[in-house]
Amino acid sequence: MTASSADLHTDDRAEVIERPESLRPVMLVPGVEFLPMAGVHNTARGLSTAILMLAPGASMPYHARLSASALVLLEGEVDADVEDRRHRLAPLDTVAVLPSRSLRLTNPSAASRAVLHLAVTSEVSELTWVNGRFAPIEQPPDSPGLEGSERVVRRADAPVTELAPHARFQDLYNAALGTLGLCGGYGVFAPGARLPCHRHEFDESITIVQGTATCLVEGRRHELSGLATALVPRGRCHYFINRTDRPMAMIWVYAADMPDRIVMDESACDPEKAQAVAR
Repeated sequence: MTASSADLHTDDRAEVIERPESLRPVMLVPGVEFLPMAGVHNTARGLSTAILMLAPGASMPYHARLSASALVLLEGEVDADVEDRRHRLAPLDTVAVLPSRSLRLTNPSAASRAVLHLAVTSEVSELTWVNGRFAPIEQPPDSPGLEGSERVVRRADAPVTELAPHARFQDLYNAALGTLGLCGGYGVFAPGARLPCHRHEFDESITIVQGTATCLVEGRRHELSGLATALVPRGRCHYFINRTDRPMAMIWVYAADMPDRIVMDESACDPEKAQAVAR
């Protein structure tokens, strides 16, 4: 059923677009840079997202968060050590880590950088360095992780759902996979593909990891590429469309247990177009 914009609560916050080229990276430790994309600094509620970049051979020492987090590898390879369990991640593999669990990230390559997308179940992405003594043991490639500690999802094993013609999505973390308060995944849009105009009852962060996306939020258009991220507050009607002749892909994150979309009338996303048709 399609809802009208008058039927639902509207948030007073506008969308925010963050582009890596306009941000100053934070050096967490030598060789590890942090780019905050969504969070308390730009009015996000219930989530924060960031890009982590590890130089060749770099390591982010053991650390822990008070909130659950999820990491999706975008480029290169990474060893994710959750206490004494080592999971080797390939591109678009995910490790979701529960609160207060110790995590270390290492780029095993001597030649290539590693890039990860980080999502946290809080608008403040704080961490504490851990001085624990762990001796990680390599886990088998099909290991899902330790229940109550971490969950590993391989992109190759994640079911594919076509939410709209030629728009295919994979859930990589959510409450059903052990991550409460946060869900996210990977979506690929063929040329011309889009979802219908919709909204959510929670904030959303969308990072474009391949190609170029056009984002329309209540009549406002934004072009995103190269890890640019849109923070869309709860209640804002929007959609993404691939207007190019090449595939477009995104990492989407919701401040919710499970994905949920409320389909709206197209006029809620493009009111000027609706007025032109009416005239």
